[in-house]
Amino acid sequence: MKRIDISWDEGWDSKTVLLSVVQQAQDGIRYDELKKRMRVLDVLENIKKGDWCFYLEDADWDVLKQCVNTFKFGAATKQLVKVLEAVMKAEEAKDASRNNSVPGERVPEERISNGVLASGPANGAAPGGNDLGTGYVDR
Repeated sequence: MKRIDISWDEGWDSKTVLLSVVQQAQDGIRYDELKKRMRVLDVLENIKKGDWCFYLEDADWDVLKQCVNTFKFGAATKQLVKVLEAVMKAEEAKDASRNNSVPGERVPEERISNGVLASGPANGAAPGGNDLGTGYVDR
């Protein structure tokens, strides 16, 4: 299972970019490929504002990487590269949960930059969600 970090940069958030990449098949799509993409779309659609990562099974990660590698982008920005590199350089998940968080897990301030965690989870945990200014996950 892979952990993919999320960027919430204005206009280039991971959820919006990746949904577009997976939903659009520029040269058409076969039924078997469509079914594989639906598994990835289910995960992407469940990302909530404030989540800092999401998890994909290895086979689903391969589908997402293939979508990223074959998609023809109409822009070249640092924010776009940041989103795409998070997919391509996804790390093996140490503590994967489908809701992307461990309730009560503290997110250190030094790991947050413009509302985005600067690196992976602390101590192998998977914090995320809205901390409501407390630094603790509220789920």
